[in-house]
This record gives sequence, structure tokens and C-alpha cells, in this order.
Amino acid sequence: MESNTLPHDARAIPVGREVEGYRIESILGQGAFGITYLAVDVVLNRKVAIKEYFPREFAVREGSVLVKAAGTREERDTFAWGLQRFVEEARVLALFDHPNIVPIRRFFHSNDTAYLVMDYCVGTPLDEFIKVHGTFTEAEIKKVIGPILSALETIHKSNFIHRDIKPANIFIKSDGTPVLLDFGAARQDLVSHSKSVTSMVTEGYGAFEQYSTHGNLGPWSDIYGFAATLYRALTGERPLDAASRMLKDSLEPLSKRLNGQFDPKLLVAIDAGLNVNPDNRPQNIPEWRRMFGILEQAEATQVVISQNKPVKKPVEFVADKPKLKLDKKLVAGVMVVVVLILAVTIFALNNQVKKPETQPNPITPTAIPEKSSSVAPNPNGSNNGQAVTAAPVALPACQGPISGWNNCHGTQTFPTDANSKVTPSYVGEFRNGKPNGKGRLVNAVGAVTTGEFKDGLRSGFGTFVTDIGLRYSGYWLNDKYQGTGTLTYPNGDQYVGQFNAGMMSGKGTYKWVNGQKYIGSYANDAMNGQGVLTYSDGRKYVGSFLNGKYSGQGSFYDANGVLAYSGIWEDGKVKASAQSSTESSSSESAFQKCSTYAAAGKQKAGLPKKIDNITTSTDLFCINTPNKPTLVYKYDIDTELRLDQTNIDATIRAQNKKLVCGPNLKPFLPVVDFEYQYYYGSSSNNFSPGKLVGKLHYSDSDCQ
Repeated sequence: MESNTLPHDARAIPVGREVEGYRIESILGQGAFGITYLAVDVVLNRKVAIKEYFPREFAVREGSVLVKAAGTREERDTFAWGLQRFVEEARVLALFDHPNIVPIRRFFHSNDTAYLVMDYCVGTPLDEFIKVHGTFTEAEIKKVIGPILSALETIHKSNFIHRDIKPANIFIKSDGTPVLLDFGAARQDLVSHSKSVTSMVTEGYGAFEQYSTHGNLGPWSDIYGFAATLYRALTGERPLDAASRMLKDSLEPLSKRLNGQFDPKLLVAIDAGLNVNPDNRPQNIPEWRRMFGILEQAEATQVVISQNKPVKKPVEFVADKPKLKLDKKLVAGVMVVVVLILAVTIFALNNQVKKPETQPNPITPTAIPEKSSSVAPNPNGSNNGQAVTAAPVALPACQGPISGWNNCHGTQTFPTDANSKVTPSYVGEFRNGKPNGKGRLVNAVGAVTTGEFKDGLRSGFGTFVTDIGLRYSGYWLNDKYQGTGTLTYPNGDQYVGQFNAGMMSGKGTYKWVNGQKYIGSYANDAMNGQGVLTYSDGRKYVGSFLNGKYSGQGSFYDANGVLAYSGIWEDGKVKASAQSSTESSSSESAFQKCSTYAAAGKQKAGLPKKIDNITTSTDLFCINTPNKPTLVYKYDIDTELRLDQTNIDATIRAQNKKLVCGPNLKPFLPVVDFEYQYYYGSSSNNFSPGKLVGKLHYSDSDCQ
């Protein structure tokens, strides 16, 4: 919706084409599940924004406009299911008549997909506004808060959740009005439905429960996203990622960081919305609004923020920001009063506030779930329904023999041996003579667990830090990782997702420190099921895995997104090519795709090309060999040197093997073999121009 447009993408509808009476002018934005265009209504001659359903993982463009589902049958089914969700979401969004929600003007099917027609807003996304004009003043931010809270409350009353609140999705129109854009419900439902894609969360703005496709989402999730957005508007910085905060929350509260610069109620309310534990956040917009000191739902109003506000000058802007000079005792007094008011307000809300009226919503997957305000959310139920209160009553100190400790707080030490680095101990709550409730356990090697215990075992939510730097934050059951959690290894690798019986099992995301990333299904600590493995240089495999290796139907793409091979894999290697309805045979399909890839590589390299004083790279092509295609690099030797296969083996084979088995080419070995062919060049001094001197062939076995 922003006024700035993006460079045109080959997958998008070409500029100038018409779709159902709308002429495409440019691309406004594109993501994993759709493309948004700036278009002109050719009849009314007015600009509109059109969003096209185009999930990148499951769709291809045929011709210039037609959209087709691509991939396996499962992926094609997912495309169709997502299209239906896109339609259902459009029907719900069309019901919203709110000045701070971008209006849907029309919906239609065309080109085997679907389109939303929205008002085109001239202005700036909030993230760009902050980059250009700097952080917000208190007056400015308060005029954003009211209208967006009003828009969110309208959405939530319809049992709908936005799911993707972030600065890029709050738009400051040229007249100063903030509007909410780009609902993420259909995207998240597609993620939940698909076996090959996991939850998609915008780093810094997604609540922790959104990292799981089965997370307990609700208004509290949108509250986190908007609180993170307000944090960015006041500080100019993106908040720390929710997953990393679960282990050790090092995000400095605004009430401390900006103390004395803004209304204390404002800062405390934002901090409450940013609580990493969903149960400790405000549970609905009316509750949160009262924390801001706003008593009623505000009418949607324009934000009086001039688009001509001076461009940010970082040093001068910070220096010139007005600061309230308050007496420290006065500040402390105000904070005490604020805390008391908040405590009374939260108590009243929990006991007196009625649930907002709701309307039936046909979109079942996006309906707001019921949520008890006294039970901590745990996707696996490992807290066994134990109530979690904001301010638990302090337990008395334990007295007498440990076997008789019950409903008390105490310290227990354990025996040591020759291998012990420290004296193991537990400090926390006891029931029936065992650790039960919240506590802190230090084992014999110094590893520390802080969290919930049951019958002496770690069960519930907790954090675990070892002496060698291994860190875990998430849920436990019977002393093992169970449910949603974040596991960070000493070398920096990190897994965020589901665990079962202490192992990575279920949907998850694994990030390597070298930039490589896997998103998909796990079982028994290995990639198993559908997933997407993206290498650090952009190459990508999309398909099925078994015990950490490519296995089953899968597709391999180069760093430019060009499909290099699609077919059947086994034990990490190509087994047989997949045949589509447009291909005459599997082997022909693989060869054609290899040739297409070679042609693209040849053009990119600008062949022929002089490599050094004696060698010219002249060609790159594919040959159709029995098992799989072979990608051939052809070189001319422009010298009077007399070479043969023996010379080449002795001088070049080891060097080229390092290249083939290196990080850039080795991942392609399951797709193609590599061959280097050397010829005498056409130099007049060469005794036999065009003669094949020798060749070097490499396959998977060379790099084992």
C-alpha cells in the first residue's frame, strides 16, 4: 500500500496488463503468500491496490498472468486449500467498516487464482516513517495508539486475529490517519495446514506462541505485536526476538530505559504488552486500553503527524528531544501510584469486566480460543493445569526433616563425588518432601535449571544453562524437553520448535551459524518429513527428508531461485526423475532442466571467457548420461604445451576435486555429475586444434 514501488519481479503480472478491468502499474509489495500491485481502474480512472494470491512455495506463473499450482500432489492440494482460506478471509475483512482498517472494495477470481481490491493509500509505512523522521514524541505516539487499539478491538470482537502486527503493516496516510494493513490469518492457516512449511513469524514482532503452528493465539498475541511496534516507534530499535527472550530476558523495560521522558502509564502499558509470557500480558484490548489511561474505545481519528516533519538527523534529533526534569522522589512516588492503580485495575478486570459481544465467524481456524486468565498456556499441558497467578503468596520456610516438607520453601543439597565441580542443590518450593513448584536446580557440573518442578522432576516451563554454553528455554515433562522450546548450542546453532521426550520432534526451525536454515518437520532429532533447507548462498531444497537426508519427492533450486532438478530422492541422492503431465519422460525432464540451468550459467558467466594466460572457458552444457545428467565445463588450452590425461590427472584432478567437494558445488552432486573437458585451442601455435586432451569426471562417491 505504500507509495514507493518495488522493482518488477519475473513472477509477477507484467506492467501494462489488465486483470478484470484493472491495469497493472507496479509492484507495491510481495511476500511468501501473495503479491500486491498498484493498479488503475480503467473505467473510473482511479488508483487501487490489488492483492493476488500467489504462494511462492506452491505456485508458478504460466505465460504472463495465469497462475498454476506446482509441486507434489500434496503441495497442489495445499495451494487449493490456501486459496479457499484467502477467499474466506476476504469475506470477513469486507465486513469491517472502520476508518483505521484498509477497506476491501472488491473480490474476484481470475487467472486460476483470486484477488482483493483495496483502496490505494498514499503515505508511508510506519517503519519507513521512523527511518526518515526519527522516533515519535509522546503526543505523536498517543495519537497512533488510540486509533489502532480501536481497530484491533473491532477485529477481535469478530473473533478474528490480525497475527502480523508490525511497523510495516501500520500505514501513516498522507492526511495523517493510521491504518492497519495485511492481515496474516490466511498465511498462518496455510502454514498450519501444510506439512512442508512451519510458522512464519516476523523477528522481533511475533509473540512466542506464534512460533508453534499449534500455539495458543488470541488478542494477547496481537497485543504483543503492537507493543513491539510501539517500542520501535519510541526507541528506533526492533525489540529482541521473543524466542531468545524466553531463555534470558535481557530486553530493558521502557519504564526503566525511558524513565522521565514519557508518561509512566504509557511505558508501563507497553512493557506489559511485551511480556514474553502470554499469560502475563493484558488479555484483551479493553484491559490494555485502561493501562494506557484510555477509558473507552476511541473513535477513529486522524493522527496529527505531518508528512513534512523534518528528516531525521540522528545526533541532533536525540539531543533536541525534550526531556522532563522530574525530581527522583516525585518519579518514585508516581511509579508507586501507577503500580497500585494497575493492580486495582487488573483485579477489577479479572472479576468484573464482561466478555465483548462476538459475532459468528465462519472461519473456524482463526477464531479466538478461550483462554483462562489464571492458567499459563502450555501446548503440551505439562503444567498439569496448575494455576499461575501474577503475585503468588510467599511460602513459609521449610522446617524439620526433608521428608516432611510440604507447601514450604527450602534448600536441599545432594551428595557429591570425585567428578563434581560444585555441590548440587535445589532451592525452591516443596510438597510432600520433594521439589514441587518453582525452583532453581544446580547439578554437579554446574548446569542450572530455573523453572517448574513436579515430584522432583523438571515439568512445566523452565530454562536450562550448562557449563559449556548449551542453553534451553521451554517446556519440560519428566525431566525431558517436551513441547515448545528454544535450544541453543555452544557454537551458536539454534533450534526453535517442538520437542518430544527430549528430542526435536514436530515442526521447527534450525539455524546454523553459517547462515544455513531448515524449516520443517523433525523426528528423533533429525530432519524427517516435509521441509525447506536453505543454504547460506541461497540454494534451496524443498521436499521430503528421512533421517536428515533428502528422501522422497523433492525439488532443488539454485541461488537465483531457478529450478535445477525436481524428482525422487533416496538417501540424499537422486533416485528417479518425477514426470509431470507436460513431460514425455522422466530422464528427458531431468536433462531438459539441467540444460536450462547450464544455459543460464553460461549467460551469467559471459562465455567464452579467458581464465588465465593459457586457458579459456568456452562452454557449459549438459549431456544425458544413464543415471543422471552430467554438467560439462569445456576449456580450451591455448598453449604449445603437450598435455594428456596423465598430465591432467597429476596436476589438476586434486585441485578440481576440492572445488567440486567444496561448499558451492557439493550440494549439487545429488542432482548432477560434474565433468571438466580440456581441448587444444585454436591458437596457430597449437599443433592439434580441437583435439580432446583429457577430462575429469566427479560424482557423489568422490566426496564421500
